[in-house]
Amino acid sequence: MRCADCGSKLYFCTSRDSADGRRDHFVCSNYKSSTGSCQIHYIREQTLYRRVLECVQQTLTYVRLFRDDFTQEMLLQDEASRKAELAQKRKALSGAQKRMEDLDKIIQRLYEDSVLGRLSEMRFQKLSAQYEMEQEEIRQLSAALEKEIAEGFEQVSDVGQSLQLAEQYSEIQELDASTVK
Repeated sequence: MRCADCGSKLYFCTSRDSADGRRDHFVCSNYKSSTGSCQIHYIREQTLYRRVLECVQQTLTYVRLFRDDFTQEMLLQDEASRKAELAQKRKALSGAQKRMEDLDKIIQRLYEDSVLGRLSEMRFQKLSAQYEMEQEEIRQLSAALEKEIAEGFEQVSDVGQSLQLAEQYSEIQELDASTVK
């Protein structure tokens, strides 16, 4: 969790109040007892728990009442994130292919320098081995990226699983670790 004002992490704190008993809460890590740059921001654990439960219940009600709209939204979100991921992988693949071309040119120049006597045989062997190893790593990376890109086109969103979970928890009255997960 993050502080709404400064974006710093909120840390769990526990304390005892003589009148009410326990007062567990989360406090902004940037507060540091008036020495940080943020004012004291905290939220009681009970308040957070109630707010999260309300949000989950409202979301589940929305899913039940507007099943078709929810399905469309999920499909659009999934498609947008998949497109962004594919674009990133294509960019990485393009960069790898460009580096492969550059390495081919470098190796060719190394060979020419070695043949013309501008580079010792030992130095040529060392540099050549390094560039060959880098090329092999790039080949493997390129193959993996090409496979991921091809598989990315075949992925289908599983909105049905989300709808099934919404039905399973439709009458949720209490949060636990497995529910929030």
